[in-house]
Amino acid sequence: MRNITALLTALALASAIPAGAAAAAQPIEFTSTIQSSLDKTMAGAGQSQANKINSQYNEFRMLQSQEQDWDVKINALHDRNEEALNTLNLQLKQVDSAKLDKLEADIAQTRERYKPLLSQYTALNKQIEAAKLLKSKDFSGLLRLQAAAMKIPVQLARLDIRTKEKALQTAKGTTTKTTKKTSHFSSGHPHG
Repeated sequence: MRNITALLTALALASAIPAGAAAAAQPIEFTSTIQSSLDKTMAGAGQSQANKINSQYNEFRMLQSQEQDWDVKINALHDRNEEALNTLNLQLKQVDSAKLDKLEADIAQTRERYKPLLSQYTALNKQIEAAKLLKSKDFSGLLRLQAAAMKIPVQLARLDIRTKEKALQTAKGTTTKTTKKTSHFSSGHPHG
């Protein structure tokens, strides 16, 4: 009799479990048919067995209720984490945006500061080419001497501009990496 009772109870509980991957996400529902089958099983069992089935049923319902409570808490925590991550991403963009804007402004200021020097050097080299066409060695030599004197300041100016452009490029790369990391983290892969 015990084996039949246990078998009927197991069948009643098993028939309540939905098939497929959604089984873990959905609570088991005790339909009137399942409840009736369980009641019949308990009625046909001895008092001790009926009490044990009833106790296990009550424990199952309590655990199911706790699981539903945990699901609610987990979903709320997930929503809060998602919101916090969005806020963090926005703050990162704002911080990086301010830094990138400052670097871009610095590059523009540096170019503007060196513009007269670079323009003068370019004009001087054009004059040297024109003097060659005129075949004026004295004038050409004088212009080459001026160009040689300007060469080091022009190289330093170009180096300063390149250095600031490289700093901007590095900052943009860092911003991209940070964004990718937070996106990767938010997609559920924090260690990859």
